Amino acid sequence: MRKLRTETRVNAVGEIKRNGRTLSMLAATFLCGLILGAIAYPALEEETRELASSLRELIGGGNQLQTAFKVFLKNTESTLITLALGPTIVLPPLVVFSNGFVTGLVVRMALEEGKPAINIIASLIPHGIVELTAFFLTAALGMNTGFSIINPKGKTRLKAAEEAAKKALLVYATTVLPLLLAAEFAEVYISTKLI
Repeated sequence: MRKLRTETRVNAVGEIKRNGRTLSMLAATFLCGLILGAIAYPALEEETRELASSLRELIGGGNQLQTAFKVFLKNTESTLITLALGPTIVLPPLVVFSNGFVTGLVVRMALEEGKPAINIIASLIPHGIVELTAFFLTAALGMNTGFSIINPKGKTRLKAAEEAAKKALLVYATTVLPLLLAAEFAEVYISTKLI
């Protein structure tokens, strides 16, 4: 059993390394969305306030354990959708961009409300790094299924897609879900206190 766990961990780490370029591209896509969201805030101020209000309801309702679980389920749903859209290759980067755009809107709103930049950054870092790693990795894993269909490397397209999808689900279960769980507890127990 211990050997199997180690092999699974090694495979997950290997997948992160193997997807380095795709992860870097997705991080740059998120950053572009973040910057454009911050720039677009004045034109979308009312919509951003409504969005922030619904986020506060999601994070603010119930006890902390229930809130962490609610956010975990919401992010699990989002990442599973991103994983399923992966074979299209173009949709996961669009999802990542829109996530960055919304984050940029909310950060700019907080700055406009007079919250110190250091507090905003400090509130995003504890959960954001872990959550974004999980999100980017999910998008990359899904995209790999699409890449395997385009370039099956001597296999049938169906067989290549099946192998890529199995690998994606293994890495999702052993790496992404634990990262999301850790991120949500950090968000509820640490980040909300800092903002």
